[in-house]
Amino acid sequence: MSRIDKWINEKEMPNLSNAERLIALLYDLGIASLDQLIILTGWNAQKINQALHDIRNRVPIPAMLKRDKKILAMCKKGEIKLSEAERLKLEASLKDRKAKLDKEREKWLVAYQAHKTAKAYYTLGVEGIRYATLMRREPFTKWKITPRQQTNHYHGINEILVRLRKAGIKENDWLCGREAEQELYYYFNRFKKRKKLPAKTKLYYRPDAYLVLDHQHDFFIEYDTSSESPSKLKRRFQNCLKLYQALKEVEAKLMPPIVWVTVRESRKRRIEEIAQEVLEDYRQDHDGENIIVPPSVCFVEGEDTKFFAGQIDPKPFWC
Repeated sequence: MSRIDKWINEKEMPNLSNAERLIALLYDLGIASLDQLIILTGWNAQKINQALHDIRNRVPIPAMLKRDKKILAMCKKGEIKLSEAERLKLEASLKDRKAKLDKEREKWLVAYQAHKTAKAYYTLGVEGIRYATLMRREPFTKWKITPRQQTNHYHGINEILVRLRKAGIKENDWLCGREAEQELYYYFNRFKKRKKLPAKTKLYYRPDAYLVLDHQHDFFIEYDTSSESPSKLKRRFQNCLKLYQALKEVEAKLMPPIVWVTVRESRKRRIEEIAQEVLEDYRQDHDGENIIVPPSVCFVEGEDTKFFAGQIDPKPFWC
């Protein structure tokens, strides 16, 4: 069973509420839309919305706020009388307290839209992250909070998994970038010890996700929104090669092919060109060495699903 599924499965985790299950899932997904949550949980929209509501309601409405809202409602219906000054003062007070309540609730769950008619996205706030790490028995650090500015990136990563599910392909496992990083650090720490590198040396490269289809087919996943500059792409490819050489040193069992997914054909060609340039330069800089090159392919969104389904056999840009 996929690691993200175990949090949703009631037999695997019988003592969790639906709100807790969704907290665990959002921790893995980073940022997700309602339609993505429907596919990945198997729940209907009503069940998901109730769970989202329950997460935010971990900060309850204060009794005084409830009372004053009721007074204002009765005033508007003419059931009680307030002077104009009293009514305006009460409305201003309610607005201020409601804003403070929303701010506290966003520490658990943040919901936002680019504009009023846009798709809504959900991500955990600081208290939601803290709760998720407690459930997983992981240390809490604020860097685990997902930046809102990366909505398109996380949405694109999650869509790769969603398309698989829609195509009827059930993964054996799916690890978010954070979990894939933890798996890689096991081998990288051995490499650091062997090479006597400083303890603070960071992992050279972290994929966006790790997909296991079956025991013979697993892949690192990279999603490109077309926002990274050529220099950043070059550095990413260079660091990827650097990591694979380190993994080779310790005979790591986690050295899968890499699948890149991007937004359009012209960007795909640019990614492949940059990757080729970096590989040629890396081989020149390490002449005479046995360079490990991970087989890598790139797709425009949607083509990746055909590849995972075995319907197309693309030419790798690295092999």
